[in-house]
Amino acid sequence: MTKKILSALMVGAMLTITACGGTQAGSQTKEVTVKGMHEGLKVKVTATKEKIEKVEIVENKETPDIAAKALKNVPEKIVKNNKTTVDGEAGATVTSDAIKKAVETALQEMGFDVSKFK
Repeated sequence: MTKKILSALMVGAMLTITACGGTQAGSQTKEVTVKGMHEGLKVKVTATKEKIEKVEIVENKETPDIAAKALKNVPEKIVKNNKTTVDGEAGATVTSDAIKKAVETALQEMGFDVSKFK
């Protein structure tokens, strides 16, 4: 009887571990460097084939006062809306467009259908 209970608990634990790990197994992360207003805007994207999970600005050489809103808000908008066709920030169009392009490039390099995120 004890062996049956122990076996059942182990099977349950294995199923739980498998179920929890299933979503993350499809996630990929990719860093891409593009040219914004200046050279060297590095963006890190974590996504699955269905969802953009995270967009981080890893490194940038953009003009701080001008690009600050775009560097903060555009990645947030992309994740929130799960698409790259979000509005950019006024006054920082080049930086906004570069972030969106970096995300699309990363998704493409991951092998995902970029059109699903437009």
